[in-house]
Amino acid sequence: MLRLLKPDETMMEEILRYNDAWKERGLNLVPHAAKLGSLSFGDWLKNTRDLETVAEEPFVTQEVWFLFSGDTIVGACTLRHSLNAYLLAVGGQIGYGVHPEERKNGYATYMLEKTLRYAKLKGLKKILVTCTVGNTASEKTIEKCGGIFENIMEDGENRVARYWFHLQ
Repeated sequence: MLRLLKPDETMMEEILRYNDAWKERGLNLVPHAAKLGSLSFGDWLKNTRDLETVAEEPFVTQEVWFLFSGDTIVGACTLRHSLNAYLLAVGGQIGYGVHPEERKNGYATYMLEKTLRYAKLKGLKKILVTCTVGNTASEKTIEKCGGIFENIMEDGENRVARYWFHLQ
């Protein structure tokens, strides 16, 4: 049974395991909001909760969820409530990532669909989702969920495909 849950104290070991899985493989954890970095779990959790309602420039408010299959985290996603200049250009409003060992199980589609439904309930009308050009799995996920391709933008050495969702 799949469940999208906001992080809390009871998830500490699983969230640490999820972070380690990406780090051990030399991968950048996606979405970035799920990454503890140099913060303690307690500080990361506090920051994550605070960002749901208050964000100082250049950040925007956002919400983070972890996707559980049973008792195991298999993915994470985030919804940014608005767009700043960077997010509008290349970052987008929804980020999602699937545990490196859990890919190709439909988890990305599940997270994107649920997050889009939640965004609609929050009153958002238009959502931007981006992915690195050549990330075929993400491109297919976004298109499967109804994303409309707009263009490609440059982000340093990366090229980013931008897709819009119109939530009616």
